[in-house]
Amino acid sequence: MFSRFYDRNLFRVISMAIALMGALVFSTSALRAQEYTAQEIIDSGHKFFGATSGG
Repeated sequence: MFSRFYDRNLFRVISMAIALMGALVFSTSALRAQEYTAQEIIDSGHKFFGATSGG
């Protein structure tokens, strides 16, 4: 009986750890996606103003 209880709790702990790690990975990648480098801003400006002026 103790072994069955231990196995069930171990499974729950491992499942929660995997879920928390997955949530952490996705949350940090979402935060990183909201940042722009200076070069990305410059390239977007060149693309926009180049298309607007017909160049």
